[in-house]
Amino acid sequence: MAMQPYMMLIGNLIVPVTPSEITTKYDGKNETIVLVDGSIINKLNPPDLITYKFTLLLPKQSNLPFANKLTIPPDGRKVEHLDQDYYLKYFYDLFRNNKVVLFTIWRTAIGGGRDMGSGEGIDIYGNGIITSKSVTIESYEIKEKAENGLDMELELELKEYIGYGTQKFKYTENTETGTKTASVETKRDTGNKEIPATYTVKKGDTLSNICKKELGNSDKWREIAKLNNLANANKIYPGQILKLK
Repeated sequence: MAMQPYMMLIGNLIVPVTPSEITTKYDGKNETIVLVDGSIINKLNPPDLITYKFTLLLPKQSNLPFANKLTIPPDGRKVEHLDQDYYLKYFYDLFRNNKVVLFTIWRTAIGGGRDMGSGEGIDIYGNGIITSKSVTIESYEIKEKAENGLDMELELELKEYIGYGTQKFKYTENTETGTKTASVETKRDTGNKEIPATYTVKKGDTLSNICKKELGNSDKWREIAKLNNLANANKIYPGQILKLK
C-alpha cells in the first residue's frame, strides 16, 4: 500500500479515510489572581492535556478506491477492507470501556521527501514527521446526512493520556504524646516482579498496553519500539516476539 501524504492510526487501526481537517489544541491552565493590594498577577500552572478533534468519514461500501486499506500483518502479506460497522464498534468499544490507545499521524511529503513542519518526533527512516500520543476517546458522535447517502460521519475528540500511580499513607499514633506520624505504605512484593526478556504479542495487544502490563508504565512504548527497531509502533501482530530489555 502506497503511503499517502497523511496517514492516521488509532490503536492498530488505519482510519478508512484520512480526515481533511485535524485540530490539535493546547490549553493553558494559568490563573489570574487579584492580590489584597489590588495588583494582578498571573499564577503559572502546567498546561492542560492535549486534545485532538476531527471527523471521520465511514463509507458504507468498504472497497471504494479512495479508502485506506488495512494491512495484516505489517509485512503486507494480506490486505483487506473493513466494513462500516466494524469501525463503529471498534471506536465505541474504546470510548465505552475507557481504553488507552496510541494515536498516530504520519505526515509524508509528496514525492517521498521529508515534511519539515512542526511535530513531536521525526521518523528515523525519513518518512515524515510523526504525532504519536497515548490517548482516550472523550467524545463519540455519529452524524448521518442526506447528501452522504449511507455513508456516516463520526466526530471524535481524543485527549492525551499520561499514566500515573497512587501511594497509600499509613498513620501511626504515639499514645504517650498523642502525635500522629504518616509514612508511605510499602506495597507487597515491590520491585520483586522480574521483567521478562521477551514478550509474545497476543491478539488485541498494543505496545502501550504491553508496556503498562509488563513494565508498569505505558509511556515506555518508545523505548521498546526503539529496542525492537520498530519504524511504526502501531504495527505489531499476534505471534511477534518483542524484546523488553
